[in-house]
Amino acid sequence: MRLRDFQQDFKNKFRIKVRKAPHLLEQLVTDFYEQVDSPFLKENLREALSRALEKVRSFSKNLNFRVRQLSPRNIELVLPRRDRLMEGQQETEKQYSEGVLITVGIEAGRLLWQRNAPKTAKGFFVHSVNWKLLKFIESEAIFRMELSEVARETALAELAKNIGNSIENNQKTNLELQGQYYDHNDQLCGEITLEIYLTAYKLLDWK
Repeated sequence: MRLRDFQQDFKNKFRIKVRKAPHLLEQLVTDFYEQVDSPFLKENLREALSRALEKVRSFSKNLNFRVRQLSPRNIELVLPRRDRLMEGQQETEKQYSEGVLITVGIEAGRLLWQRNAPKTAKGFFVHSVNWKLLKFIESEAIFRMELSEVARETALAELAKNIGNSIENNQKTNLELQGQYYDHNDQLCGEITLEIYLTAYKLLDWK
């Protein structure tokens, strides 16, 4: 095996193990929970284990959004209406946390870019966020984002030109992404604009 092949194989296996770690722990906890006989202990254990798993899972995974549509040009996410994603004490006052909605927009942008990113793509850095709430979302939230062909081709061309450069030396590749939030009646409830800095690394030519 050549050095380049060995390095790539090692990196792939390492990434798989890191990605699987929370899932393996969750499975271990679930197996342990099933072995408890007492209903009383089960009820208390369920809440304790649930809180522990939330600490292990990434914040974006804890949002429990589902991807309804994903293509190189479009993405649509559905965010469930859960108490832990809300702000407000009374049921009539509960609204999605601003941080939750912004995180959904960022994660959607990351997933959309991953569908278009070249193999050399490395960094996806959020430089600025412009967020506007137009009306409260009184149902589950639907988020949509589109990457135009012009924006895609421009970003890929700049990324190829700036390959191997870092943000620090001002050789940045800019990408602007715009998304919209809707309610279950398809009414526009909010807008977000993300300014993203992209970086890529130069592949070594191993002989």
